[in-house]
Amino acid sequence: MAKMIYDKWPGYSVEDCDCRYCLYYGGRKGGEVHCLLDECCCKEELMEAIAREKGLKRKKPEPEKRPWWEREKES
Repeated sequence: MAKMIYDKWPGYSVEDCDCRYCLYYGGRKGGEVHCLLDECCCKEELMEAIAREKGLKRKKPEPEKRPWWEREKES
């Protein structure tokens, strides 16, 4: 009988987020990585992978605890 796996996928590792594997990798010029985009498209995955490997968790922003009618007064 087949064994069922219930574990969730842990996500990308830092090695998986290497620029050499990226679709927009343009090589190296002058010792620096040349990306074809203005900003790295893998930035969020890389930050999560670094935090996971360091054992840290990203904090979610706290929701506002004020009632909605008080927030509308400011707008």
